[in-house]
Amino acid sequence: ADKSASMAAMKQTSSPASGLLQQPAKALAEILGKLPEELAEMKRNGVALPAPDTQKNLFPLRVTTEIKDGEKFGTLKAETAVGRASWLWGMQHLLNNTAKVLHQHKWTVMHPAKGMTWFTTDKPVIRLNYYKPGNYDFKGGWGRPGGEILFPLSPEHMLYTQIGSRPPARGTRFSAEQTQLLRQLIAEHAHRYLFAKAADADVPAFVERMVDAQVYWHEQDQWNKWHAEQLESERYLFRDKEAV
Repeated sequence: ADKSASMAAMKQTSSPASGLLQQPAKALAEILGKLPEELAEMKRNGVALPAPDTQKNLFPLRVTTEIKDGEKFGTLKAETAVGRASWLWGMQHLLNNTAKVLHQHKWTVMHPAKGMTWFTTDKPVIRLNYYKPGNYDFKGGWGRPGGEILFPLSPEHMLYTQIGSRPPARGTRFSAEQTQLLRQLIAEHAHRYLFAKAADADVPAFVERMVDAQVYWHEQDQWNKWHAEQLESERYLFRDKEAV
């Protein structure tokens, strides 16, 4: 609920714009004056014109400048919001760019120990940095050597890679100790929900279940306001962009 409530909040930063705001008309004229020559040179050399970046107009960012009368310097202000538009932009960036690194890894499908199963969650892909027993985090990169990426696919199958290493043979089973540790990590990594084919007696030992009516109704109130708040934020941030 707190995370939902914060998504409508805006973060603002400002800084002196000494170089950017000095004689902008002169600087623009110089750039435009050189442009035909540079384009012709690119054509002679067989250099393809860069494709327009369609993603930049999808990022919720509004940049404004302000110079008071009679002053030499001014303020450059950038505003953004953590919410729907930034999440959609992040997903597009991930799929178009970051995801390409996944093809460089060596993947395999691992099984749990006999008699044990995987469950999954509402946040199923784990980027694991495991240093030693009791010392690990979920801040691994998509291409950091030594990091592990785990993705439970079914009660019997887990997509797995250790970046920079040759994976075990497809179909290899983790030991009972390894399986139980991974089940614990899967549970700890969940945002809110766990999904299993049957009730799992170990789950309460992995993560504590919270039932709180006040938190529930607060979250429902935030969701009821969600669309209107996001729409207002997006209209403000995209007001000067062609995408809107």
